[in-house]
Amino acid sequence: MIGFSTLARHREGRNAPDKKTHLDPINNWKAARGVSLIVFMILGTCSLGQISPAAAQGHAPSPSPDEGLADMEEFAGAKAPVGEQPLTELDPANSADKDKYRGVEEILVTARGGRQNVQDISTSIAAFDADYLEALGAQNIADLSLFTPNLEIRTVFAASNPTLFIRGVGLRDFNSNSSSAVAVYSDDIYMNSPAGQLGQLFDVQQVEVLRGPQGTLYGRNASAGAIRVITRKPTRDTNGYTKLSYGKYNEVETEAAMEFPIANTISIRVSGRMRKRDGYTKNRCADPQYNSPGEPNTFASVVHNACFNDQTDPPEISLIPSSAIGHYDAALGDFVFPAPPLGGIPQWQDPVFYPQYYDWENFRVVPWYPAASVVGGIPAPGAPPFPSKEQCGLPGCVYLADPGTLPGVAPLSFPENYFDQGWESGETPSDIKPWTNNVDNWATRGLIRWQPSEGMDWILNIHGGMNRGDSPQFQGVGARQGLVAPRPNLSRPENIDNYTDPDLITFTDGRCDSILNCAVATRPKDGDPYAGDYNLDGAERLNLYGTSLTGAYTSGDDAYLFRTISGFEGNQREVTTNLDAGPYPLGLEPHLRNSSWQFSQEFKLNWEDDDAWSVEGGVNYLYEELDVYNSFPEISNVTEQSYSLVTQYSSAYAWVDWHPSETFAVTAGGRWNFEVKEMDLTTSVFSRELFSGVIDPGSPDVSGFATERIVSNAPSGDVTLTYKPTDVRLVFLKYSRGYKGPHVNGLVLNARNTDTENQSLTSPVKPEKVDSLEFGLKTGWLENQLVINGSVFYYSYQDIQIFQLRNSGGSLPVSQLINADDADVYGAEVEARAQPLYGLAPESVDGLEVFLSFGWLNGRYTEFSSRISYVNDDGVERFLTEDNSGNRLVNSPEIAFAGYVNWPLRSRFGVLAPRLDWSYKSKVFFSPQNLDPVSQDPLWLLNFRIGYTTPANSIELAGWIRNVTNVAYRVDVINLARARSSILYFMGEPRTYGVTLNVKF
Repeated sequence: MIGFSTLARHREGRNAPDKKTHLDPINNWKAARGVSLIVFMILGTCSLGQISPAAAQGHAPSPSPDEGLADMEEFAGAKAPVGEQPLTELDPANSADKDKYRGVEEILVTARGGRQNVQDISTSIAAFDADYLEALGAQNIADLSLFTPNLEIRTVFAASNPTLFIRGVGLRDFNSNSSSAVAVYSDDIYMNSPAGQLGQLFDVQQVEVLRGPQGTLYGRNASAGAIRVITRKPTRDTNGYTKLSYGKYNEVETEAAMEFPIANTISIRVSGRMRKRDGYTKNRCADPQYNSPGEPNTFASVVHNACFNDQTDPPEISLIPSSAIGHYDAALGDFVFPAPPLGGIPQWQDPVFYPQYYDWENFRVVPWYPAASVVGGIPAPGAPPFPSKEQCGLPGCVYLADPGTLPGVAPLSFPENYFDQGWESGETPSDIKPWTNNVDNWATRGLIRWQPSEGMDWILNIHGGMNRGDSPQFQGVGARQGLVAPRPNLSRPENIDNYTDPDLITFTDGRCDSILNCAVATRPKDGDPYAGDYNLDGAERLNLYGTSLTGAYTSGDDAYLFRTISGFEGNQREVTTNLDAGPYPLGLEPHLRNSSWQFSQEFKLNWEDDDAWSVEGGVNYLYEELDVYNSFPEISNVTEQSYSLVTQYSSAYAWVDWHPSETFAVTAGGRWNFEVKEMDLTTSVFSRELFSGVIDPGSPDVSGFATERIVSNAPSGDVTLTYKPTDVRLVFLKYSRGYKGPHVNGLVLNARNTDTENQSLTSPVKPEKVDSLEFGLKTGWLENQLVINGSVFYYSYQDIQIFQLRNSGGSLPVSQLINADDADVYGAEVEARAQPLYGLAPESVDGLEVFLSFGWLNGRYTEFSSRISYVNDDGVERFLTEDNSGNRLVNSPEIAFAGYVNWPLRSRFGVLAPRLDWSYKSKVFFSPQNLDPVSQDPLWLLNFRIGYTTPANSIELAGWIRNVTNVAYRVDVINLARARSSILYFMGEPRTYGVTLNVKF
């Protein structure tokens, strides 16, 4: 997808020699051309409205070339340093092609290694320049997917571990060893670790999204496609910019860059970015308005009860079902609860989880101990000692008050420090914040460029960054789903901890008999999707660092180009997340810690003659070490998982482009992929002491070990036939073979367990393969002022890798990585871009830019069924056969529509440019079962921006609104109905607005 923002910039100076400079009212042909253009766009929009966008171009890419290292022409006499060059240097007035793209600027991409106009490349590309990224407010590549059809990038973390899908192809795996089907490159360095794939976008020249299997030039796990982030390079010039933004939620964002030469052959560019923003989700547990009890039957009172287990209201609005309320037994001298239905202690009676119950007459809380352990108000002989405040150590929301006395009973002699956890009624606890989901990150980059001769170019890139923002908080909805139940039941609003989000409760006439008789919403947007009760402010601490050295050397009158690309990338990540989405500790609050480093080396050699041949070959190697430690605390135990994973990948490829005539070309390439993975896993389960919660790390109850070594190799590649009858017409037919190697489940929590075939849960799944056939066309009309591109494609997918519930021997079914047999994907993409007023209106208003893109995607599992069985305590085997054949692939909306309108209005006082961006995506499912609660409904998103630029083009002041309609949408959904009786929703950001000042020099 390509826009005209760059065209507007260059036309301000009127330095494009072939542009019209005035309107000739007598020229009827111009008027007819303009009318035809508008009619053509309307008819095209109507006829293509069911087909998707962005097939072959990009969203308003930069006029600057990508990077000289990838382009032989860049070294021809070293006529111009590579970086940001004015368009007149790229397409001078005396160029033979100066009339070829007169309607739109020449958009240059490096999808095939050398710099080419996107209209001349026989593949589907979406490219975003710095202006488009700024207009969208894109912080990382995940933000691009909201406005790009057939691209889905999602994450349930703050700044790491995304899941990436292109045309419905990808892997929904949030684990630290995730191996994506989409390859992510930063300045030609492949980012293997998912922790580093969401690197911040700053001082970026261009982002390119290559759709479809990239089996030759980009071979590492690129069965779905590749995303390339290309930064600005030094140009032996002195320039820079400073950008400052302030917005809603106290958002402060600064970005700056500066470059300068330090010698005739050496130049430096330094850039950096910092962003801070308060949270947009209210944590009621830290709000004095809610953390002390209010009047009975009030919202504040219910929230207080949820946060502090302090029931001061009549039982009519108790968040605990009436069937679970205890009573005082005079014979036993203690409070008792009804027996649970299936034996054992129900969770609401657990002395660690709920260390209190209620005296309804005096509305006071009292601690709960088993009846046999309390005699006359003191612990019975042999009963566990009362824990001290330090031993109890319950974090966050759960603070206990002094219970006082029971009516008619001698005062209980429990130690005072058992009840006092530091919170007093009306105070805000010190360890949680009133607002969560904040942002706190920064990044920096330094580039040193050395050009010792006309044919040699070296760039050293040193970069780093960090994130100290909150781990996202979720909105939870109660849902029950038995182990062999086909779908969740939302009729029970409370989760396994007996918690219901209070803002989902509708009080009938101000009162309810119990929570079961209240009306409770089952969608977060029906309550307050930006408020919750959280005992834990989870943080995501992420450190990123790396360096790369790229070099290029030309010889043989520039016929040969040799490139070397060396890179080192590392990261450290630590996350504590509140996965129970509630106020109670020890529900589901995993602590995740991992670190990795990688080294990669690639050599490429390109040869091009002056006639019909272009040949490229190369080899690459990647080595990565990943170390993982994860802890999953529960009420009665703690499960620990640690493993190391070493990945070695190497490949060799060859690529040939033969164009025997000016109208016909054949391009073919192949890559041989070789991969070795070695994994050592240890899992342990430790019992938790009943009251103190302390574990003995030296004595696990259960421990297990597993070792896996995987060796795989396979080919990938593509063949393309291209026919180009005119300079502005191109038709291509492309076959691609994509390959993604074996993968190991990173969520094995008991290494001793096996599946029903007695295989280890760490046994790798089979490689997935995809055969793709694509037909595309790229066309220009009306002197190339209207561009329409499109493609249709078909994928045949074998052994698709997905996460699914699966049997494990002697244990409950567990979520495990498995292979679905087959899937088919049909789709189409169409885009249209134009500048309809050019040549028809005065120069001051003729810069109207319109871009429309459509996508249609029909991706379905053709053969995918699995059988789940479980033997309950009663000895009866229950089973479920899940047949997902015919269901839609995850993260694959059927219809997508995106575009923008940008209208720069010029005058002698400067340029005023209003802009509207929009995106529509139909229903998206997050599970192969295609469950409504685990999906996102059809979604419209709108962004608006208006900017003023001074006549000298040195200062811009812009105001912006993102998510104009303030729609509450789901970024992702996690179905924990079987494990936790809840479904978790990570909500997208609400409406934000602000101003940006950009000063260039």
